[in-house]
Amino acid sequence: MMRVWPFASEENRVLLDQSKLVIKSANSRFLPSLFAFTLLYFLVLNAKNSFLLSAWFCCTLIVITYSRYLIRRSLRRGIELSEASRLAWRIIVSNLLFSLHWSSFLWITLDSLNPFNIYLALVSNAVLMALYLNITPPVLFAYIVQCVIAQFALSLKLELLGPPYSKNTWLFCFLGVGFFVMLACKQYSSTKKSIQLELEKQDLILKLELQSEKLRQAQCLAEDANQAKTRFLAAASHDIRQPIHALGLFLEVLRHSSLSPHQTDMLKNAHSAFNASTEMLDTLLDFSRLESGVVEIKQSVFYLQSLLNKLESEFEPQATKKGLVFRMRESDILIYSDPFLLELILRNLLGNAIRYTERGGIFVCCRRRGDYLSLEIWDTGIGIPVKHQADIFREFYRLQHSRSEQRRGLGLGLAIAQGFARTLEHQISVNSRINRGSVFRILIANTDKNQQATYLPAQTHTFTPLACKILLIDDDQAIRAGMQELLRLWKCDCDAVASIDDALSAAHISSPDLIISDYCLNEPGNGVEAIQLLRERVGRVIPAIVLSGDAAPEQFTRARMNDILFLSKPISPIILHQSVMNLFEARQLNQSAMQVETKDA
Repeated sequence: MMRVWPFASEENRVLLDQSKLVIKSANSRFLPSLFAFTLLYFLVLNAKNSFLLSAWFCCTLIVITYSRYLIRRSLRRGIELSEASRLAWRIIVSNLLFSLHWSSFLWITLDSLNPFNIYLALVSNAVLMALYLNITPPVLFAYIVQCVIAQFALSLKLELLGPPYSKNTWLFCFLGVGFFVMLACKQYSSTKKSIQLELEKQDLILKLELQSEKLRQAQCLAEDANQAKTRFLAAASHDIRQPIHALGLFLEVLRHSSLSPHQTDMLKNAHSAFNASTEMLDTLLDFSRLESGVVEIKQSVFYLQSLLNKLESEFEPQATKKGLVFRMRESDILIYSDPFLLELILRNLLGNAIRYTERGGIFVCCRRRGDYLSLEIWDTGIGIPVKHQADIFREFYRLQHSRSEQRRGLGLGLAIAQGFARTLEHQISVNSRINRGSVFRILIANTDKNQQATYLPAQTHTFTPLACKILLIDDDQAIRAGMQELLRLWKCDCDAVASIDDALSAAHISSPDLIISDYCLNEPGNGVEAIQLLRERVGRVIPAIVLSGDAAPEQFTRARMNDILFLSKPISPIILHQSVMNLFEARQLNQSAMQVETKDA
């Protein structure tokens, strides 16, 4: 059953929108109403009703104009939700007063001596009720009040006029009210349903906006947590790298000392522990580089076998020590990739294969599969359950180790391999069976055979003497001592200082051929700024290396922009020696070129 009285049962939001529809419709019909009432006034005006009708018309103009003013003021000011009920009551009272005012027009104009006025009043009343079907039904009770009063006044006046106008007067009143109220109820239901749908749509939009805001906040929190994790890894790796870097320097110096057989064995064990710690820190560094987005890609075409030979010389002894067979199939395949990043991917996969294999062996090969090359690593290890094969590429996810495996990994190797593979646009997949083994495949797009191939450098390195003067800047006393001893082994003249001021003083006394500086110094300046000051003081661009235990991308970028080689701690003596030798040889070539140009000039 439809409720005519809306204020106790309907929500204020629906009532507010209904009321707004009424006043907006009334506002848009100001000029048509003014024209219609003016036309009626002149059509029914005669000598008998001129005074009363003129008074009624003046009153109508005042009411319509004032109503227009109130409506426009309300629309400009805006209508609050709390005003919904009060606004609906105002509409009802306004319609009541308008009905009484319209009834007075009917009583003034209806005259048995003037049939034209009677017919005009009947038509005007019907037209008015029909027009108001599109205005007041959103507030249904207001329309019913208006309709009942107007029809009652018209019927009563016709009854008083007598025959023939009084015939079936009240039946006409009943049927007229019923007809218009029925139409108004349909209009009311349609309008209300439309408003409710619109409000539901607004609520849904609001809920979606709230959900989007919650998701955005959750994403921000996740990104903050991820950045915090990356900062923690970088900070932790930096603090741990300092003493491990110093330890590696001292171990390298000891390796060139005269030791007894027992001391040599102890040194080998110390080297094994150092290498294990370095491996974990390198894993953290690789992960930090992936998280920070600082991965420089240098793709080229090279023979895969040169890379496989390098890995075989490193991993075959590890497999043999564990009682495993390590085999690689010879290949003449050309491959297009970044050799350094591909090597990191293979290192992680081979390290896992050896770690999780107790008996049997490891097999590495490369096959052609249509437009792709499939680089495959087979093992006869413990296998990976199907339900975990997708999880193993997640960060910090570790399967249960075999009992004989003493050293646990960090659970980052496969995540790093997957990340570098995505960077190179390679694909990694895995097939595995429990207690039967696993095969990891790296799919790489096949390269053009006509492209010129490069060869990877051999792994062997000879520590040739370096006859150069090096200025070392590091605020860590242990690292200064270790680096100084190591550089002296390479026949370098090394000045080791702890601050930028001491470095400037040392450079003033004797200009260095090369600068090696820690990035994070215990003073306002950093290593890059120290090198820039030294270059300005000396008046030339001195080759320089910055060492850092932090994986922050801005450090790498700042060093590269200032033509400084950036190396991460702990650094291998082989890499350090090779870097110093390359920079020193490049400096000598530049000097020779300058001398030739001077002679030619």
